[in-house]
Amino acid sequence: MSLFFLLLTEKSFAADTLELSKTPIISAKQLDGLCISYLGLKLNISINDAKKTVRNDSTNCLTFEQDKFNNNRFYLYNRKNKYRQAIAYFRWEEHDTGLKEIMIYPAGLELLPQPTQQLFKVEGKDSIIKIIRELGAPAETKTELEIPSLQMKTLRYIYPTQHLMIEENRKKGVSKFSWVLYKN
Repeated sequence: MSLFFLLLTEKSFAADTLELSKTPIISAKQLDGLCISYLGLKLNISINDAKKTVRNDSTNCLTFEQDKFNNNRFYLYNRKNKYRQAIAYFRWEEHDTGLKEIMIYPAGLELLPQPTQQLFKVEGKDSIIKIIRELGAPAETKTELEIPSLQMKTLRYIYPTQHLMIEENRKKGVSKFSWVLYKN
């Protein structure tokens, strides 16, 4: 199963905001981290406003829990998910100066329209080839983590014009990919 992070950026979210849970995306080239929200939560929103958004969710299936180790980070859960898996992770700037990152986990994909789910499901040995075919070659590739004794490595493929990173987590020969829309 793939893991997808969408880290969203800081620009204005007026009428140009694309609600990821309602808008079918058929091409990653349509994505721009400057203009995306997930379940009504968007970058630069305060922690209190995010809590209100979740509390006022019309489906009444969302719940927010604070990270036990970081006061400025929260997990979002779907009460309908019988396995109690987080569907997203949110990280605020220090002193709640606005939401910095939205990370959508695999369990959160079920809340996206079908075309978007298909686009984000990147699995198998030719995964990076599929990503490059979709987005083109990355502007930069960084190694974020490497632990040879555990056969672990994390690579980031960076697409700065889209505020997008693809994160590949390799463990014992198996790769999982994350989509990361990020704030500069």
